[in-house]
Amino acid sequence: MKIAVLLHRLCAESGKPDGPEILGAFDRAALAAGRALLANTPGTELLAIAAGSAASEGPALALALTLGATDALHIDAPALETTDYLGITHAIAGALRGAGYDLVLAGDRADDDPQAALGPAVAEALGLLHLGGVVSLSSDSPTSVIATRRASASLATWRLELPVLLCIATTPESTVAFAAQSTPVDARPLPSDIRTVSLADLGLSLHELGRRAHLRGEVAPTPTHQPVVFMQSPGELAAWLRAQAEAGV
Repeated sequence: MKIAVLLHRLCAESGKPDGPEILGAFDRAALAAGRALLANTPGTELLAIAAGSAASEGPALALALTLGATDALHIDAPALETTDYLGITHAIAGALRGAGYDLVLAGDRADDDPQAALGPAVAEALGLLHLGGVVSLSSDSPTSVIATRRASASLATWRLELPVLLCIATTPESTVAFAAQSTPVDARPLPSDIRTVSLADLGLSLHELGRRAHLRGEVAPTPTHQPVVFMQSPGELAAWLRAQAEAGV
């Protein structure tokens, strides 16, 4: 099984040494989930991938290697640090197509960017099924994974055929589950053998990855066959919805 983990270095504080905190909690959870599968699934490869400048993303990828990743790929494009998530999405999707993958893992969101857009966007770019909020992950087959996600107050478990993209949440359940499945990684010096590709290597240009200044097409109201109804209070809305349901609308 070939697993790719999407990583992003948090905005560094001036004078602060590199350490585990350069990866956000959600990215660390995704890496731990990948490590758990690596430890328990023979023949698994774990690729860490990040896009941006070498100064920013290099230490994050080196840390990922010390934490158990078997390979690291850096998309060396400092300009991506000033583009939007769609530009980063196309760069990462292009790199993944070249590297190959069975399973893509990402943090459910970034500690310094609450949009939680990158994982779903990469899944769409690659045409993959996407599941978020995953708190437990395992595999008993080379062609599928078993993922548990939290939905409100309940847990739901799914068997998903590969390839698929999963966004890993950081919760007490996920921390315990991934720690229990993983095996310790011996401490070793930060490796320097991080593979590097450029946007040109991926057949991309800065122009097509630039920040979007406008939406494609025109924004228009969603057509409706009923008049717009404005409610003055939650109670009024609840009563209206109840009446609609009773009327079978």
